[in-house]
Amino acid sequence: MESMCSTIRNAHNKFKKSVLWIGGDLNLPNINWTSNSIDGHQNLHDINATLIETIHEFNLDQAVNCPTRQEKTLDIFLSNRPSLINRPVRSKLVKRKIYLSKKANIDNLRASATNFKHDFFRKFGNQSGTSAQEMWDYIKSSLLHILDTKVPSKLASTSYSQPWIDTKARKSNRHADIARYQKPKKTSNLACLLVYKSALLN
Repeated sequence: MESMCSTIRNAHNKFKKSVLWIGGDLNLPNINWTSNSIDGHQNLHDINATLIETIHEFNLDQAVNCPTRQEKTLDIFLSNRPSLINRPVRSKLVKRKIYLSKKANIDNLRASATNFKHDFFRKFGNQSGTSAQEMWDYIKSSLLHILDTKVPSKLASTSYSQPWIDTKARKSNRHADIARYQKPKKTSNLACLLVYKSALLN
């Protein structure tokens, strides 16, 4: 921390009229960025105090005003010209349906598509006065019905995911949580306990 603060001081002294931009993940959960005070003892007091003193010394402002990991703000973006920062408002994600095509029964889909084809020709095959829009509406509604009834789906989460958590890591965490909290508590089965211990080691 001393090295980083010294670099900030040298940059300020060398370019006194320049705008300072300082960003990164400092992993300092004990700093309350609303009041620029120390709240907790997870890290050494001197580390937090050194950064806060540097912020006050050069009149820096923390632009990140929302939690970035659980309830803590670990990412920073400091500047001595906060008026130049456009602070976007992160809107809440809307739940959307995700179709799980890999879990769909292909034979059922083909049978439903074949039935739809026959129904379509029975309905519109001998009608010369039917508009293209009417036929398109029927096709669209029928295909969406097949999709909703024959393809499994799930709702997307409304929380923002972290870019460093990929699908593999997410599945691994979910597997470990299940093994760690659910099975061992519900049963004394030796196999479940072995899975629990294996998940802890992996």
